[in-house]
Amino acid sequence: MQIQLKILICGILLALIFCQTPEAAEIRIESQGKIGAGIFFPTGQDGDVARTSPAFQLTAGFGLRKHLGLETEFLYTSVLIEDTELSNYAHRKSTQFALMGGLKIASDLLLDSQSSGIGYLSLRAGFARISVRADSERPQGGWIGRPIDEIENPVFIPSTATIIRQKGLVLSPKVGFLFRMSDKTALDLAASTLFIFDRGDVSTQIYLTLSLARAAWQNF
Repeated sequence: MQIQLKILICGILLALIFCQTPEAAEIRIESQGKIGAGIFFPTGQDGDVARTSPAFQLTAGFGLRKHLGLETEFLYTSVLIEDTELSNYAHRKSTQFALMGGLKIASDLLLDSQSSGIGYLSLRAGFARISVRADSERPQGGWIGRPIDEIENPVFIPSTATIIRQKGLVLSPKVGFLFRMSDKTALDLAASTLFIFDRGDVSTQIYLTLSLARAAWQNF
């Protein structure tokens, strides 16, 4: 009798677990994508060689719970070099990109909330890479004319360019506020700091960005 009762209880429990309605079994996660631009402010010794520069931002994230989520970000910066640096070179170019990911703490989910704005804090880690190119000769012929000239006159010309690249570890806190535009879209105004660790030194970079954010439910 006891064995039959145990079997009956186990059967009821299994039925309750596996015979849920589709609505109860679904897990909903808020996905959010952002695209925007901003301004890079160099500090410390970097402020002596670089100027305030434009930046481009792509962000993707998931709201796992009401106040907790994940975020990844790609940040590209066209670093403007001071005129006094590499002044002997005719052509100078410096670019930096950072790829980061981490936890996001928010006051609410965009799709769940009816408020006009949502604040958040993100704690990210990743890596950054910077590339500096200097060329003693300015390219001639224009965007279309140069490849045409190379086809018509295929002559080997030794490169006059010097390219230096380096990588570093990044830790980056970010604070932002979403200004609601509709049920699924918002403007994201954010400020972030990048701490870049390289060869025993720590460089600090400050970014101010404005992005367009759009959210959607993902059912699993």
